[in-house]
Amino acid sequence: MLEKVQVVTVPGIEFGLEGYLRISFCGSMADVREGVRRLRWLLNNNGSAELKAGDRVFTR
Repeated sequence: MLEKVQVVTVPGIEFGLEGYLRISFCGSMADVREGVRRLRWLLNNNGSAELKAGDRVFTR
């Protein structure tokens, strides 16, 4: 996820929960919302092939 949408996650297995992700929220509410928006886009296979975030464009 870091490479695809620049959001850091940790595999849940590191905390005893295989098949899950660990996400820590920190920063401004705007930054947290933007991170969640990017993750949502990445995980939604039915969405558009591109995501615009400021001057960046992420593609699947």
